[in-house]
Amino acid sequence: MQDVSEVRRGVAYAAGSYVLWGIIPVFWKLLSQFSTSEILVFRIVGTVVFAGAVAALLRRGSQIAEVTRNAKAILALIISALLIGGNWWLFVWSVNNDRILETSLGYFINPLVSIVLGVAVLGERLNAWQMAAIGIACLGVINQAVAAGVLPWISLTLAVSFALYGLVRKQVAVASLDGLLVETTLLLPLTLGYLLLLTGQGQSQFLETSLGNQALLLLAGPVTAVPLLLFAAGVRRGR
Repeated sequence: MQDVSEVRRGVAYAAGSYVLWGIIPVFWKLLSQFSTSEILVFRIVGTVVFAGAVAALLRRGSQIAEVTRNAKAILALIISALLIGGNWWLFVWSVNNDRILETSLGYFINPLVSIVLGVAVLGERLNAWQMAAIGIACLGVINQAVAAGVLPWISLTLAVSFALYGLVRKQVAVASLDGLLVETTLLLPLTLGYLLLLTGQGQSQFLETSLGNQALLLLAGPVTAVPLLLFAAGVRRGR
């Protein structure tokens, strides 16, 4: 059984990550002159650089090397990398295409989707408050679907992909920083290949914009990494 203080610390980390994610859309809106795919490239590369620098400062080299020798952990982190990469892309696309309400709803219902997955996959039990919260979330999705006349696919995709990401990371006994660095590094070959393609075709907007906008895009890594590290730390300490 986990220590209560450790669980509370996990809740605080997770809550902090969601507060930051509530503010961050303002930052992505500042990058609307860039294509969603180019932003994703800089999110991934920047996260690798930022997480790598922090790992170096904390002397995490031996722990990270141990993760890379664990085939089961690598397989899980490949899955989590694909889930979070898709989630990042859709999140930025939604914000920069003025679908912020659907984006917000997605992250509102995400914890509730995580609860459902916990029940279905991990055999956890719901209390009355959790059941009521899930019911309210379902009503919210139905209300938006009726109002818009279409299924809120953005909200559902963001919520489900991130809940699955959390579920996968919860099953891997890897520290949040180590896991983030490894999973984003696994995405680097595709990411760098796409960046070279953009540059070779003269379609990279990074090279065409002002120094101020370039600086903003380079901040995409830390802006991405900090809340995700908090979230992963919270998940590992959860019940």
